[in-house]
Amino acid sequence: MNQVQFSARGMSITEGMKAHITEKLEKITYIDDALSVSCEVGKTVSHRGSDSDFYIKVLVSYPKAVIRVKKEGNDIYPIMDMIAEALQKKVNQYHDGKRKWEGQENWPKYDLVDEIVDDESIEASKYATYTPAVRKKVISELAPITVSQAIEHLELLGKMFYLFKDIETGKLSVIYKDDAGYTLLIPAE
Repeated sequence: MNQVQFSARGMSITEGMKAHITEKLEKITYIDDALSVSCEVGKTVSHRGSDSDFYIKVLVSYPKAVIRVKKEGNDIYPIMDMIAEALQKKVNQYHDGKRKWEGQENWPKYDLVDEIVDDESIEASKYATYTPAVRKKVISELAPITVSQAIEHLELLGKMFYLFKDIETGKLSVIYKDDAGYTLLIPAE
């Protein structure tokens, strides 16, 4: 396995923590195929009071995908156990689809259901007093991918949505996960 790149937020990482995390990561099947592995350990003050919560976020980069797992809790060591279990599932998912990622097999085709969403139906007054913190992230040129590949990226990253350039249309699209499954947002013609 490549050497794990550690970083910390709001705390320092002891050598014991690094050894425990590295030991858990080394047990992950197919981790040796990764290009890089990074681990961020952090401590945040809970909004519920003075309790301190910890989190661990692990990013594993493979040639065609990035896997992200983040878990939170009150103790670093049980969190790492949860991370190892979740990471193994995602690594297995990537490895099971490896022939697709390498272009040796086709990605499945999904039937898309046309649905027109009227922007006027969203009641703006509900959100008038809410002021979110917005972070700007500049993205480089995106390589065109299929909807199936976008869903796989979404799952491996553990996100709720994924922005991608659709290989069929050449346009930017967003796929997101909700209770009904996946929804593909495409720009109007």
